[in-house]
Amino acid sequence: MRRLMRNSVLLSTILVFLIPVSANAYNTFKGHKMSSGIGNYGKSTKFYWVDSSASTYSTKIANSFDRWIYSSKYAGILTPISYRKTTTKSASTIDFYRVNSLSGTNVIGRTTFFVNQKKVLPQNQNWYWSEIKLSKSLMTSIPKLQQVTISHEIGHAFGLAHTDNQLMDSNVDDAYRLGIQYPRKDEYNGINYLY
Repeated sequence: MRRLMRNSVLLSTILVFLIPVSANAYNTFKGHKMSSGIGNYGKSTKFYWVDSSASTYSTKIANSFDRWIYSSKYAGILTPISYRKTTTKSASTIDFYRVNSLSGTNVIGRTTFFVNQKKVLPQNQNWYWSEIKLSKSLMTSIPKLQQVTISHEIGHAFGLAHTDNQLMDSNVDDAYRLGIQYPRKDEYNGINYLY
């Protein structure tokens, strides 16, 4: 009996070490990121711009950036994120727009990545700036998802890909149901990995 128990414990221990475990609770676009960086907290600042079409969401956008920037205050993790709102579109690296709707079933927000004026795929290369479009129809019909959607899309603009049960969950409704509306430790760790 003792031998059987010892063999069971040994087999269990071996299986634990053979099962792959992801140490990161964040995903990136194969390590690609915004080429110009996301600021250098205390030294240099990047800018975001809000089109008049998206001005309805200005407070929620500012709230999201506040949570991304002041990571040490909210999660005890320092990141280099440093962003301010600008009224000069050409100075920004993240632009916000509100559109009537987005293609795809129940798409509430979408981030598009650019090098100069050319759209690029983030999993293939770095980008210079991003455009975030928010669906007027869904943002209006599901107001509880406004804050989480904006925070989520900013995460994409910075270089974070979808991760289950996090702010970056592919379904922002799932993140909201978990009580997530802003970045958490895992997303901040992802930022520090990228930048």
